[in-house]
Amino acid sequence: MFIVVQEILQSSRALWWNADGTLLVYGHFDDRDVTRYTMTLYGPAKNKYVENRRLPYPKAGTRNPSVEVRVYNLMTNTTKALPPPNAFLKSDYYFTSVTWRDSRHVLVTWLNRHHNVSIVSICDAISTTCWDNFRTVAESGWLDMTSPVVTSERDTYFLILSQKDVNTDSFKHIAQVDAPLKGGVGSSYFVTAGPINVLKIVGYNPDLSEVYFLASKNSTPMERHLYSSTTDKTDPDFRQPQCITCDLDPDCLYVDASFSVRGQFYVLSCKGPGVPSHQIMAVPNISVSMLEDNQALRTFRQGKAFPKVEFQQIPLENNEYTWVKVLYPPILKKDQVIKFHALFKVYGSPGQQLVTQEYEVGWEHFQCITNDLIIVYVEVRGSGGRGDQWMHAVHKRLGNLEVKDIIAAGRYFKSQQYVDPQVAIWGVSHGGFLTAALLGNPENVITCGVAVAPVTDWRYYDTFYTEKFMGYPTVDNLDAYNNSNISRFAVNFRTSRFLLVHGTGDDNVHFQHSAQLMKALTERDVYYKSLIYTDQQHWLSGGNTRNHLYNSIEDFIFKCYGKTAPRHVDPPVIEEEED
Repeated sequence: MFIVVQEILQSSRALWWNADGTLLVYGHFDDRDVTRYTMTLYGPAKNKYVENRRLPYPKAGTRNPSVEVRVYNLMTNTTKALPPPNAFLKSDYYFTSVTWRDSRHVLVTWLNRHHNVSIVSICDAISTTCWDNFRTVAESGWLDMTSPVVTSERDTYFLILSQKDVNTDSFKHIAQVDAPLKGGVGSSYFVTAGPINVLKIVGYNPDLSEVYFLASKNSTPMERHLYSSTTDKTDPDFRQPQCITCDLDPDCLYVDASFSVRGQFYVLSCKGPGVPSHQIMAVPNISVSMLEDNQALRTFRQGKAFPKVEFQQIPLENNEYTWVKVLYPPILKKDQVIKFHALFKVYGSPGQQLVTQEYEVGWEHFQCITNDLIIVYVEVRGSGGRGDQWMHAVHKRLGNLEVKDIIAAGRYFKSQQYVDPQVAIWGVSHGGFLTAALLGNPENVITCGVAVAPVTDWRYYDTFYTEKFMGYPTVDNLDAYNNSNISRFAVNFRTSRFLLVHGTGDDNVHFQHSAQLMKALTERDVYYKSLIYTDQQHWLSGGNTRNHLYNSIEDFIFKCYGKTAPRHVDPPVIEEEED
């Protein structure tokens, strides 16, 4: 089921065994009342008829599948349902995580459909009695509930919650919550504080009373480091997180970590900006053994050309700023008069980050080195790592502030003497939406854009994602949806060149999105190019599709620049013979 796998649990697994294997908690989803989306599949050439596949897909404002959390008792061979909180009985709800407290009691995290109230219940999995343990209400925007991390003592757990700072902004921090077995609400207190954003809890050491987590500083959101923080209220360093990896290595500014059960050892993964490495560490930062240093890759890179990478701040309205990551061709010198073409890349899904220090070598790097393009990754409002005000600014207005940020970045780079005024942009999925929204904006300064599998009308996308960021499509909220509907601004596409790409077998962002935009562009007499990939799904990865896609995008943007692409993909011109 798409909404469960892609959005809610973000996993195809909805089974949770207790430690001794006697109780199994699982999710039960009934989509019989969910409206079906009909997707046409053409299949192999031998098929005389197409297949119309009907997929249960709840779109914004429509009925969701019914949800239950059930427990199967292997000792008694019985199955019972765990009841949701009383507050949710008369409305739609989701469950977002299941975590065993001990071999008998389980924590279930529930979320209302409006994404602004969450309740963690503790349930006796044998008697199926549940009680509300912790309630969270969003003060702005939406809730991003993480799975509770139960301590080894089993009587408390950690949650990542928003905490206000002295400047009235809120940042993600770790709260410790009591998990009593006698019922009642668990008391809680924060164990971290300061201008950092906690991203993930990775370990806990009961002997040292320390919790370990990944976080980014508000001042440098592109970095991700490993931190520790004491949970002992009497410790003078209480609520003063200590960064373990900040001064480790300039090639290790973006990390991940996986801890042992009692938090004494961990695998530290340095993921960038240098070549990734993985080593076993003892707390706090004692190297035990190198697992993989990728020396072969380091040797391979020697003597080869790579882009020059810079992180820059772009000023925005109201004294705000955003970050961009820029790949410069090695031959570029900013003080010379030679101009280079720029290609922007955007994504912009709320809470996600595009501009990071993570190591990567992709198609954009190839374009930078081989074709001397300046690559600009633009972070926009709504991204993660910079507090709730920045992230929640896009609530019920997707495609508005983000487009203003892209325009600001476009104006900045077009004003630089080394940048050619013909600038291109591209994005996939949510990035395709922002690309199309930019070209539909009358203030657009970008010459041409490529939108791959874009959302064009949020009414067509799934309930969980859409209603989280756009709200429910009620009468009093229709303006939010209309203002983010790309087709309504089709006439503005006349000032730029547009390539629209979509797979007809996309079960995530349905081909319906692009079909409706094509219809609107045609009615407005707007000329554009399109690539339709038969039966291909969202990421266009089957057969020769990806190769064909990248060559076609390259050809399109080079024509936008007034140049000839290295691989010209237009069909040959056949000259007619004279009679």
